[in-house]
Amino acid sequence: MSTILILTVGGSCEPLVNAILNERPQFVYFICSVGKTGSHITVDSPGEPCKEYLEGKLQTKPSIVSQTGLKKEQYEKWEISDPDSLACCYSRIVELANEIKKRFGEKNPRIIANYTGGTKTMSVALALVAMIEEDWELQLNKGPRVDLVKVRGGDVPILVNKWEVFSDNILGTIKESLSRYDYSEASELASNALRHPLSEEKQRYFQRIYSLSKAFEEWDRFNHEEAYNLLLPYAKEFVQHKITLEAFLGRNKRASGYELVGDLIRNAERRAVQKRYDDAVARLYRALELFAQIRLKDVLKMTWSPTSKEAFSIDLKCLPEVVKEKYKEKAEDGKLKFGLVQDFELLYELKDPFGILFKQKKEALLNAINKRNLSILAHGLNPLTFSEYKEVYSKIFGFIKEVAEKTKINIDVPQLPKDL
Repeated sequence: MSTILILTVGGSCEPLVNAILNERPQFVYFICSVGKTGSHITVDSPGEPCKEYLEGKLQTKPSIVSQTGLKKEQYEKWEISDPDSLACCYSRIVELANEIKKRFGEKNPRIIANYTGGTKTMSVALALVAMIEEDWELQLNKGPRVDLVKVRGGDVPILVNKWEVFSDNILGTIKESLSRYDYSEASELASNALRHPLSEEKQRYFQRIYSLSKAFEEWDRFNHEEAYNLLLPYAKEFVQHKITLEAFLGRNKRASGYELVGDLIRNAERRAVQKRYDDAVARLYRALELFAQIRLKDVLKMTWSPTSKEAFSIDLKCLPEVVKEKYKEKAEDGKLKFGLVQDFELLYELKDPFGILFKQKKEALLNAINKRNLSILAHGLNPLTFSEYKEVYSKIFGFIKEVAEKTKINIDVPQLPKDL
């Protein structure tokens, strides 16, 4: 693999010479200032342009190119007009990054950014670009200092683990993702971080974030079995979430059987945080529909399960004779396939509290349902607003909560965490 070395050039030549001799790059970019006193002079000017003051005595040496034996085709000077302007330095080095991609991209070279020389501003700009450019390595010459001015002789170029520094920035971005329940983005960010050299402590931390983000991402997609398996190693920290998943999967004898209704409501709340109000209302509608379906299953002692791959239908044989007679003409192959309102109307016919309470709240609920019907994700073309979502949420969740409390049914499900 070929190596490209990028150097910021300042008043001291020796650290740059040492970096070139140590790395033996195939190509060198010298980032230097212009003008009569600019650092470009030390790169390849004739004579002895490199000057050092040691113990008060001036020592001169040939140019950096002469000292390292670089040929003309092995280097380029990348000049900066204002070496003390961060904006100027940064934009010029970004241009350099694009130049390198254009010129050497297909060769996939190793790129080292050494920020030892140059003005402080030039060094900061190079370090910033190197942090952003994922495939750039960051390097600094270290050696004995006889004062606080500059690195002098005896220095060695040492790679700086920029990912240890950049990982804090990644963690900040992950926290933003989690604050809006974007587990997919959080897991991708953690996965990308783990591809780079990090301390064992940071590796463990990012591995934890990745694993938990994947678990809650699967939960968010209603893939409860996969979520359960991924969450198991952290079960002691997420006890209530583990118990809830066991309820979804039929592994909790104390479950009410209605927990999936609560899960849909919590999912709707997460979509609202993301400002996806049409998605949120679609989930609220499904929660209300599922609430009625599970109740019909229980009242009629049917074998259907919410986790079944079959769509919900009612076997005529399960209905009482009085009710069966009324509905038999609507059946297909002995099955009734109803929508949400018809499910609650059947519960009313069965004199069930769910149906009776629905009858009392029917007008308000139908208004909420109509908002859903006009949504672009249902039968209309209207994107729903936050206020419309809040109205639908208030009516549907308010009804479900009231019915659940009156019938002593537990639908409570913990919200997924924002902090891992």
